[in-house]
Amino acid sequence: MSLSLVIEMPDPDASRLLEAIGPDNEEFVDARVVGGSLVLSMEADTPMALLHTVDDLLSCLQVAVDAGAL
Repeated sequence: MSLSLVIEMPDPDASRLLEAIGPDNEEFVDARVVGGSLVLSMEADTPMALLHTVDDLLSCLQVAVDAGAL
């Protein structure tokens, strides 16, 4: 089971956000900047495992935003 999220934003912001979340999510999420978008792809064996990965990722994104990454 897999999921991809595309978050559209100006490229400098997408790059800064990628740098902020990268260390916490390297082994769980494939994250990259494509054009002006942050593209996040993840896989899991079960729906609940995927949900936990997404929940953790969204929490990391929020912490990065709150800390001033953008």
